[in-house]
Amino acid sequence: MTMTLLEIMRTSSVIPVIAIDDPEHAVPLARALVAGGIRVLEVTLRTKHGLEAIRAMSEVPGAIVGVGTLTRPEEFAQARDAGAVFGVSPCCLKKRVVVILHFLMATVRSSTSERPT
Repeated sequence: MTMTLLEIMRTSSVIPVIAIDDPEHAVPLARALVAGGIRVLEVTLRTKHGLEAIRAMSEVPGAIVGVGTLTRPEEFAQARDAGAVFGVSPCCLKKRVVVILHFLMATVRSSTSERPT
């Protein structure tokens, strides 16, 4: 199922910004949030476990996982490959805008999976 960014943002009235220090907490946290009605989850790359957490949390049924704190161009592809379906960056430089557009286009093309339900 393909969702636009606006549809993703409208899915949940609250979007938690999550920094995972212990990867063992990722799936139980995602399950609890989804069970509580919070399906859109932004996992930051502020810790070394961010991509691992995105990969694990994106497998939780009903979770719509995105990435936050994107600060380097290569992180966009890494996050997309880990399962992120949206991204947030703290600043918007011209080079980053080009990378964001490629990230979004690749995500839309590859979003035929049924992950966000």
